[in-house]
Amino acid sequence: MLLSNPLYSKLVFAPSDSLEDGFLNVHEIYPLNLNADLVVLSACNTGQGKIEKGEGIMSLSRAFSYAGSPRMIASLWKADDATTSQIMVGLYKMMNDGYSIHEALREAKLKFLTDQKVTAFRHPYFWSGFVLYDQHADTLRKLPILRILGTSLLLLSMIALFIRQLKDRRKK
Repeated sequence: MLLSNPLYSKLVFAPSDSLEDGFLNVHEIYPLNLNADLVVLSACNTGQGKIEKGEGIMSLSRAFSYAGSPRMIASLWKADDATTSQIMVGLYKMMNDGYSIHEALREAKLKFLTDQKVTAFRHPYFWSGFVLYDQHADTLRKLPILRILGTSLLLLSMIALFIRQLKDRRKK
């Protein structure tokens, strides 16, 4: 269920003997100073949120991003427990084997699909709900464009300087 106020989103943990209430609310995540390269939110609907004009999707993923994690894996809908377990175990194994995060998620999903004896579990509902939010991916995609723009500006400046020098020489 999509909450009308995303700040009421929370992660619910098993009860413990501590003084904590067992809830990690979005408003408690924002001020954290995380030093994590990846946050995996494999619970149901962790990637869902309300779209706010000028802000984007207000969700648990956004809160972890704001707190300092550049990458999140989250689910876009209610995930099947057995499927989630298989994909997450595969994800961690692939990452441990040296795969990048996006490659590990892809390979874990492919392994899940090839291991399925029951064809019903091959339906995208069971495996495609887990997505990677990667802030660095946009930077890497824009990098060639920035290089091209920078090189073009440098070239145009050099041409303008050359033309100016030619005009100065002709005046003398």
